Amino acid sequence: LRMLDGEAVERVPVAPLLGAASAALAGRPVGPCFADPGSQAEMQIAAFEALNPDAVFPFMDLSAEAEALGAQVRV
Repeated sequence: LRMLDGEAVERVPVAPLLGAASAALAGRPVGPCFADPGSQAEMQIAAFEALNPDAVFPFMDLSAEAEALGAQVRV
């Protein structure tokens, strides 16, 4: 929080957007992970354990926006 107040910090916080890479770290295929919250949780746990980031994000991708704008999306 010190960084948000403009104060000096020891290091820059890291919160990578891993997407499909987190599926690979968990040893899971990407497609089924879109609809399975348990798989998504396992993916984020695997990413956290492998990389020890300051934060992890739920699996996301931009195909939802592309599909909403009329693009055909195959998963």
